[in-house]
Amino acid sequence: MNDFNYSANSMKAVCIFSTFDKYAAVDFFFTVLSIVINLLTCPLVILLNALLMTAMGKIRRLQTMHNILLASIAGTDLAVGIVSQPICIALVASYLSCKG
Repeated sequence: MNDFNYSANSMKAVCIFSTFDKYAAVDFFFTVLSIVINLLTCPLVILLNALLMTAMGKIRRLQTMHNILLASIAGTDLAVGIVSQPICIALVASYLSCKG
């Protein structure tokens, strides 16, 4: 016999956050503020870092040792803008929907 009893009701998403919070309004404000800031900065991070890396690759005069280091930092920042910020936005938004 199978020890696992799976039904349609047991497969629902479970909210792990408590519904009662003394500072719920402050928490909600800063959570929404975090989403707004990330939504505004994400396209800027991607655009400006891609522009910097393109300029460093095309203009020969900019290809110094210090600027190569700057381009590698821009590359990691570009990866953060492409991967990490959208994941953060999705996780914080799911936190809000779970609390709501």
